[in-house]
Amino acid sequence: MNRPALVENLRALSGRVVVVAPNEGALAELFDELRASMTEERVILAYRLSGNVAVLKRRFSEAERGVLVLTTHALLRYFQELPPAQSLVILRLPFESPGARPGKSPQPGHNHFFAKVIP
Repeated sequence: MNRPALVENLRALSGRVVVVAPNEGALAELFDELRASMTEERVILAYRLSGNVAVLKRRFSEAERGVLVLTTHALLRYFQELPPAQSLVILRLPFESPGARPGKSPQPGHNHFFAKVIP
């Protein structure tokens, strides 16, 4: 999904939204774009850019129309329980989608998910 379409889709969603970005680069780009285009409509928060984990959880739970942008790593490590939200947006799945052609593994036992997503 391209960024302008994503921003428009986020605008259309009601309530709190958690967005999971695949890495910190994508998180920073999305955070900048959301802050530039949606600051008056929603509270925009991002992992590592808007405060520590406790502050993010508190501010997100207080915001009626908040957007919390996390990396996959932050979601798995610090947010084992998702904050109360009406919508969850995942920018890229960290695994092959059902029905997709499997990628060629360079060696037996190689796990593409761990090699590409989890540091």
